[in-house]
Amino acid sequence: MRVDVDRYRDRAAPVDLSGIDFDAFRDRPLPAAAIRCLRYMHDIEHHTVCYLRDLLVTPAHRDPDITTFLTVWSYEEMWHGQAIGRVLAAHGEPNGAGRISELRRRLGVRDRLSPMVHALGSTLAGDTFPAVHMTWGAVNEWTTQAGYARLIDRARHPVLTDLLSRIMRQEGRHIAFYAAEAERRLAGSRRAQRLCRAACVGCGDPWAPA
Repeated sequence: MRVDVDRYRDRAAPVDLSGIDFDAFRDRPLPAAAIRCLRYMHDIEHHTVCYLRDLLVTPAHRDPDITTFLTVWSYEEMWHGQAIGRVLAAHGEPNGAGRISELRRRLGVRDRLSPMVHALGSTLAGDTFPAVHMTWGAVNEWTTQAGYARLIDRARHPVLTDLLSRIMRQEGRHIAFYAAEAERRLAGSRRAQRLCRAACVGCGDPWAPA
């Protein structure tokens, strides 16, 4: 099944924050463990654009459906990071451009080499690379969704629950695209299945902040 990427594009928007009372976190702050998780989530959401940079030097950039999706995906993920940043700000935590610029500075050589590594690896994979990329994206989005659900369960804060539930609804649309494209592309290629298995089994997220 193919996702209607034009419909997906037309629904793109920043996560709806209407009615979210961020000041409530000052009266009822989150525990330290929840803040630690939110720092990581904030950084990952803001790092999406760097992942997009790496993907655009691969064969993925030749597929207009994929590039339309990736444009919208990166846009919505940035707003997720901004929303989580407001929760951090309510706790007096660094967030936004100040935190992200320092994070990117510390990535160092690994980050500078990442586009070249992706370009080389995708050249070896050839036309099967989009299948691997879509599968990897689906796995990452599923784990992100599970992480948000787990944080809701552990924190049990009504305002955080509302905010993360709204983010999760948008993440659900990201999952739908990745999973549908992965299934369609893997079904037609034994080589893509083998490469995907080799790329995904036992691997962590190479774009996660250290």
